[in-house]
Amino acid sequence: MDAEVDKLITGWFERARDNQLTHDECGIRLSRWHYRLGIPIIVLTTAVAAAIFYSLGRLELSDPIRMGILFANLPRFIAAGRPAQNCLRPV
Repeated sequence: MDAEVDKLITGWFERARDNQLTHDECGIRLSRWHYRLGIPIIVLTTAVAAAIFYSLGRLELSDPIRMGILFANLPRFIAAGRPAQNCLRPV
């Protein structure tokens, strides 16, 4: 009976170790994607923010209609930056 239990427990440990190694390999692959997606998103949102602040400083673009359009689309720009906050958070 003890030999069967030892064999069963050894099998469980082997499967657990295999699953742990697979999990670690997937984590390494996903950490690469973490930076591949996060850094371009930060660059794009920075460019959008720079364009917004540049357009706010120009006199010909500061009329109420264009400002309304800009502020109506502001939540879209903010939503584009949210994945970057989650993506580049320390693991």
